[in-house]
Amino acid sequence: MRKVVAAILSIILSSAMIGIPVSALSVVPDGVKVMEDAPVIPPDDKVKAISVGGSHTLILTEKGAIFAWGSNARSQLDIPPIPEGETAVDIAAGTSHSIALTDKGTVLLWGSNDFGQTETPGFPQGEVIQDVSAGDTFSLAKTASGTIIAWGFSANEKKVVTLQEPENDSLISADAEYEYFVSLSESGKVYSSYLVGLAFGKEQGSLVSPKIPAGVTMISADPSNAHIAGLSDDGRVVSWRGEGYEDIEIHETSEDVVKVSAGTNYTAALTSEGKLLLWDWKEERLPDIALPFSEKAKLMADGYGRTVIFTEQGRFIEVNSGVLAGIPVRKDYRGAAAMLVSMLFLAALAALAVKWFKSEKYRDEIYFGIPDTRLGMASFKIAAAVIIYGLLFTMLNILYAGWGENMILHLVLLPFIWSMYILPLVSIGLAVFSILKDDERSALVILSVPACLYFLVIYVIYMIF
Repeated sequence: MRKVVAAILSIILSSAMIGIPVSALSVVPDGVKVMEDAPVIPPDDKVKAISVGGSHTLILTEKGAIFAWGSNARSQLDIPPIPEGETAVDIAAGTSHSIALTDKGTVLLWGSNDFGQTETPGFPQGEVIQDVSAGDTFSLAKTASGTIIAWGFSANEKKVVTLQEPENDSLISADAEYEYFVSLSESGKVYSSYLVGLAFGKEQGSLVSPKIPAGVTMISADPSNAHIAGLSDDGRVVSWRGEGYEDIEIHETSEDVVKVSAGTNYTAALTSEGKLLLWDWKEERLPDIALPFSEKAKLMADGYGRTVIFTEQGRFIEVNSGVLAGIPVRKDYRGAAAMLVSMLFLAALAALAVKWFKSEKYRDEIYFGIPDTRLGMASFKIAAAVIIYGLLFTMLNILYAGWGENMILHLVLLPFIWSMYILPLVSIGLAVFSILKDDERSALVILSVPACLYFLVIYVIYMIF
């Protein structure tokens, strides 16, 4: 009976050991992938807008429904109920928070609040909110009078910044990403502001207007942490880079461009035919990206190192920013290597189990260590340590990924995570000591050695290669 119990517990423990590292260390996508977890849009509705956050994605439909998917570590997916009688008309996703606006001017906020970005500030009395956006650690709203109100910014200094519109001009849009904000005016000018600290020799919140060549009127503008890209009324793609955005590049194309996005290392333009036109950080034309299934792009949104594309066939496709910038993505073999090691580990365990049960010597010596002897107690403690190690490792990695934007918690968790790597070595040492010290054998003691070694091999695969 003890042999049966030992065999069952050994299988359970080894299976748990295999599941933990594979789930805790996810495989990095190799550039382009279909977002299988995207929501299914009702057949009587259509996607109106997409917004890309740090680890989650939002969409808004033409009927005013909001859908979200991705990470929910900071409640990014917990969309609050829209007030009765109101319809959502605008959405924006930040690093780990979101904001939405209804047709009655109601502002909805949810997700991370480490910096006060989901606490509604006091809007000017009588003002109507017309546009909302979300940056890295702040939220932003534009009123009907053109006033820009931003709030959040810093865990040490939560505050509200108000930007007044320029003289003799009116701001008609608001778009934020990372620490930057960009707005378009009625006259076709572009205004930008670095909202987290000093930039371009100006105070926080000061508006900077990039120079626009004569005869060019802008109808859209999109910010990134490196440059601004926009579309002119005559279909030209305009890009500003450099300190104060003094470096200007104008791209003329025969394609009918309907949207322009600014990525970290690229500028992307979506055409009416569903093609993506790309330029790198040197403003040189890149080869077109072929989407899976030869599909055509219908909507596009970028942010935080990735671009989400909604195709005419109704699929959501995510493209890594490095791919769009023309940077080759190294093929990731870590997942395959982890699976191969896992299968070899299981095969070795099965072979050892068969050998043990066939051997007269081991059959009499191997038993499940009941905690009534010193060796039995040691085997129980080692098995418990390995299991607790796996659970703590998974939990801390989840917390680290979800709460990493909080610098204090970030610094506290990191040493704990690294200390977790010592536990397998301690478990192996205890197991070897117990086996050498006594003539008896415990199935859990013997199993802890290959289990911990397996865990370390998986760690080496993911962290070194």
